Amino acid sequence: MTSILLARDPRTPGALLLTLAAHEDEGVRAAVASNPAAPSAALCELAREFGEAVRDNPAVELGLLEDPASWSEVILPLTQTSDSFVIPEAWMFLLVRSPRDEIRRTVASFPLLTAAMLTSLSADSDQTTRILVVRNPSTPLPVVESMATDPVREVRAAVACHSLISVGLLETLSRDSSSEVRAEASKRPSLPAHLLPRLASDRHALVRASVMSHPLFPVDLLEKMASDGHPDVRCALAYHPAASPAQLTRLASDRSWSTRSFVALHASTPLAVLWKLASDRHERVRIEVIRNPKTPPEILRQLASDPDEHVRQVAAESLAV
Repeated sequence: MTSILLARDPRTPGALLLTLAAHEDEGVRAAVASNPAAPSAALCELAREFGEAVRDNPAVELGLLEDPASWSEVILPLTQTSDSFVIPEAWMFLLVRSPRDEIRRTVASFPLLTAAMLTSLSADSDQTTRILVVRNPSTPLPVVESMATDPVREVRAAVACHSLISVGLLETLSRDSSSEVRAEASKRPSLPAHLLPRLASDRHALVRASVMSHPLFPVDLLEKMASDGHPDVRCALAYHPAASPAQLTRLASDRSWSTRSFVALHASTPLAVLWKLASDRHERVRIEVIRNPKTPPEILRQLASDPDEHVRQVAAESLAV
């Protein structure tokens, strides 16, 4: 009997159908996808390629009734075939209630879940699943906002990142017990400007560094940040587009090479400071000097003779442009 006939025959043993599911001939694989005797492993392999045939295969419906945990593996690839592909709602609920974390995590990102499914997943025992629910654009806003009291800080931080939560909730999250949550809230453009000075004085450096990325961060507070005791905060200032030449000059002597590298690349860094940083002890700082569009050819020629091979290479490439 030929391969295509075996693939179509419901009397063909499951082990042979599993082998035929990997056949080089597309017609053979398609026949296996429609065969009601095909085992779940074969249909799982074929689901992405022959989604409709697998969905309509009576073996799937029967398998879900007898062994929903195993046959959920067949449904999962169907959710990734096309946004317009229709999967029975009852099947999707089986995935939502799957005992396997990895299945529920995958489903939590599916854009066509119903509000009821997303609400169910918002209370999932797995924190990664709950985070994915917050990030799913189909999750109703009330569900997202209800997760602001989640016991896990990573979930609350995901809520703080959501662009549509209310200003009042965002203000609450800016006072959260977790520095990670406060840091995420501090960056949101919708956070009222009057809250920024408080966050700029937060006890955690992560929050003080993050709040500087807020579009309304007061320029007059930047000087305070320049003398902050934590390198991450000073590094954030060196990256800030409104950092003044005087602040950048001061930060050019910072003990953190990351801070000095941001100074080297900043558009407002004075020429004299670029000359100084061209001799910095850390090669990454010297490379950022090369990458600064304001760096003159004289500095580039100096760095083309740098002791470090990578620095010389980057300088030579910049001179050749």
